[in-house]
Amino acid sequence: MVYETERTDIHFRRASFENLASAVETPVAATGEIERHPSVVRAGTRVIFFWWQNAPNPRWMVRVREYTPAFTEADATWGPPTELSPTEAPLPSRRRGIFSATVDDAGEVWAAFVSGFGGPAEIQAVRFNPVTSAKSQPPTFPMTVGSARSTSVLVDGNGAAWIVWAEDDQQIFYRRFRKDVDPPDWETSSTLVPGTAGGSNSWPAGVRDATGAVWLFWVHRDGQRSDILVARNNPVTGGWGEPRQLTGSTRAESLPFPVLAPDGKIWLFWSSNRAGSLSDLFFKQLVTSL
Repeated sequence: MVYETERTDIHFRRASFENLASAVETPVAATGEIERHPSVVRAGTRVIFFWWQNAPNPRWMVRVREYTPAFTEADATWGPPTELSPTEAPLPSRRRGIFSATVDDAGEVWAAFVSGFGGPAEIQAVRFNPVTSAKSQPPTFPMTVGSARSTSVLVDGNGAAWIVWAEDDQQIFYRRFRKDVDPPDWETSSTLVPGTAGGSNSWPAGVRDATGAVWLFWVHRDGQRSDILVARNNPVTGGWGEPRQLTGSTRAESLPFPVLAPDGKIWLFWSSNRAGSLSDLFFKQLVTSL
């Protein structure tokens, strides 16, 4: 578990769930600067931490903690904190999705965040090798209809990395880094997700199932009501199926978060105020194949 302390430092604890509260607190970033909004992914025996830091310029930072095969804390070693990207990044709000990262089958890390000051916010993607600390990034992705909002990153095994985002909470776009082409590179343009061209669409979040299909979830708002929708990208044809509505209350459904279970089912978690003025967490399972 990685978290902020006093809104200025980043620490982590590692233990079984029942022992987490009493586990040793280990600093990740505890300097005189403001360090906030941590995130973490694991690639083999390396754990990669990310956080936002205010100085010398507003940046996303990265630090790798390397373990032995025994995975003991006593034998773990730190790499130095470094800039994930020289691109300036505005102070993240509480809004989920302003930063996202994941790991592909080859152990490479793919991250994306909202960037830009004094103008339309854009998406910056970064490819990070936790072994060599090498980083590569394309120019920021230009927006089509407005400023970038919530981002999501997912990988298609070791074939492609998908960066998905909402623009002005209206339309959902994606761009992929293709490892299955020669030479491997980012696609030259962004692609609109079919079914998101009209209305209010936001909070994209995706997952890849065992067949290679990508299931993309997002929030569609109509007045005071919002629902969770899903569309499937066919791994053979590359085409998208028709969007399907997954929730049916007349209240606000938001923040979809899909997880692929070992048995191949997709567990979808989301927030809803259908039971009253406060929001509760809900879930449902999606059986993708029989």
